[in-house]
Order: sequence, then structure tokens, then C-alpha cells
Amino acid sequence: MLTVETPYKKVSEELEKIFSLKIPVGSLEKINRDMSDSAAPYRQEKPIPPKEEEGKFLVRGGDGKGVPVRHSQDQARIYEHQHKTGPKPDRKRMSIVGATYSVDEYIRTPEQIVDSLFREPGVQRESDHDRPHPQHKQVFAQLTQQHGEIEVKATGVVFEWMNSQIAQRDPDNSKKHIVLMDGQPSLWEAAKKYFSDDYIEILDLLHATPRLWEVANMMYHNDNEKLEFIRQRVLRILRGQVNIVIREFRNIATWEQFSAAKRKDLTTICGYLEKNKHRMQYDQYLAAGYPIASGVIEGDCRHFVKDRMERAGMRWTIDGAQSMLNLRSTYLNGDWENFLQYRIHREESRLYPYAQIVEHVVCPISA
Repeated sequence: MLTVETPYKKVSEELEKIFSLKIPVGSLEKINRDMSDSAAPYRQEKPIPPKEEEGKFLVRGGDGKGVPVRHSQDQARIYEHQHKTGPKPDRKRMSIVGATYSVDEYIRTPEQIVDSLFREPGVQRESDHDRPHPQHKQVFAQLTQQHGEIEVKATGVVFEWMNSQIAQRDPDNSKKHIVLMDGQPSLWEAAKKYFSDDYIEILDLLHATPRLWEVANMMYHNDNEKLEFIRQRVLRILRGQVNIVIREFRNIATWEQFSAAKRKDLTTICGYLEKNKHRMQYDQYLAAGYPIASGVIEGDCRHFVKDRMERAGMRWTIDGAQSMLNLRSTYLNGDWENFLQYRIHREESRLYPYAQIVEHVVCPISA
């Protein structure tokens, strides 16, 4: 359990300090890889949550997070010392993180959402204690891997897993199903390809608001004016008036004082809103009590991947990274103790397949 939260080197040092056991980093990595072999079968055999403990809505979503990878050495190390500008190619491999959970309805008004977004830090919200919490959240992450000549795409693996989760947790299709993600087209294309149920598409509100900031920064220098501009546009969007905001931005793009670069940026922003407007019916979502922000999923990306796998100097092999993702998902899902018992039983069955037979063999007492 230590290695799923703490770097291998640190774990090795702590074990030596406490128990006077010197376990090399390589041994800890091998233990991790061996244990992760049981994660997939455990995930498949894990019982679904009791139906009476589920919330009213089943929510799922995916996101991507880069994992720093270590490539095989195919040229002299001196080439690494070349000065190169811009991002380093192939420095990271994208992992896809999926999350599923259920939650009860939480009806709000557009004004309440705006108030929560613009409230000063430290001010307690009156309705915080009424907010329902996600139930039975499950997370899973995958890297694209090469098995011989076959490439197994991470997106397909994770989205098929989410589809299976929803089918098992609501076999009679009695709940509302929600897909809540950012505006990345590849994620929505994957949802369309792999999800077999009827679901409501919702764009995370907090991926629309940065576009409003971009427009405000083009128009104003004063922070108070920017905030007021954003407040009014957020309120309009939450009231279901996305088309009005798009028309306004397109009109602004015709202003003579705007440079060609700003006009191009505004056109891009309008295209983003236009492409996602069918996922931005927030007035209906709020009235129905649906979630409109994917903080649960994006928080998983940060905690799941970044907090353990993007620390200073870390580089992972693909197999080593996937092993860590497998074990971290088990740990973050709250299954660690059950997983250990499952693995012990599985290893006993593998190592001693005839143990139960031998137990019942009666040996005669020799004279």
C-alpha cells in the first residue's frame, strides 16, 4: 500500500529505517507489477453496489492526463543535451481516466450557481450541508499499450469499462444516466461509440467559463469590469441563453478596433460554444437536479495520476505505469483490504492447486 502513495525510493528508505530491512527499489517495482496482475480479475469479479445505496442518477465521464514516460535508449546520451525549444515530443503518454458514480438530485437556480462562483473565499454557503455526495464512486485508468502487433487503445478500454459499470449497476434502466465531461471532441466521439444506453450529455460548466474570461480579457483592462462582464454571461448561459451569448460574441468580432488575431480567437470561441450548445441546457439541468461540473472526475485525474506519477524527476515505463494505475485505482476505490484477500486466495490456488484434495486424504498410520 505504501508504494501506491509514496515514491519507491522513499518507501525503501522508510522500511530500512523502521524494520532494518533493505528492499531495493527494483524489488519494490517488481512486487508492484506482480500485484497488479490480480487487479483486472478483481475488478471484473467485484460485486456491484447494493441498489438501495445508489443515488437517483448514474454519472460517468472520462478525461485525459499525461504520464511522463521513459523511452528505450536508441541513440547516444549526448543527443539529449541538445538545446531544444518548445514542448519535448513524446515526453508524456496520455492516460485515460474514467469515473462512474451515483448521486441524488440537487435542484438549484442559475442565481445560486453564479453566487457560488463569485463569492469571496472563506464565505460559507448556506446550502453546503444539503449537497448530496457521490455514492460508490469507481475509477479506472488505462494507457494505450502494444501487445505484439496489436495496439490496445486506452480510450476504448476505459469507455467500455464505464459502459459495463452502468449496465451492471442499472440493469433495468430505471435511472437517469448522465455523461459529464469537458469539450474534447475525442471523448464525446468515444461516448457515442462505446456507450450502449440512453444518456444525457452535459458539458462541464467550468470548461465554458474560461472562454468567457478570454473574451473579457480582450475587451477590458479593469478587473471589476471583467468580472461583471463574466457574471452576466455566465448567468445568461445558466438560463439557457447560449445562442444569445454566441450572437453577442460574433457581433463583437466585427468591431473595427479588434485585431485580426482577436477576431480569429473570438471565432474559435463561438465555434466551441456552438458545437457544445446542445450540452449546455443548464436551465433544464439545474431544474432537474443534475450535476453540471465534473469536479469529481477532474479531481480523480489530479489525485489519481499527477499526485503519484508526476513528481519531480519521475519517468515511467509503460508497463510500470500501468501497474501503478491498476493498483492506485484499487486503492482509491476503497478496495485495498478486500483486494489483498482476493490476491492471497488467488495465489494460493495457483501455487497449491491440489491443497484441498490433500487436506481430505486420510493417511494410514504406519505400524
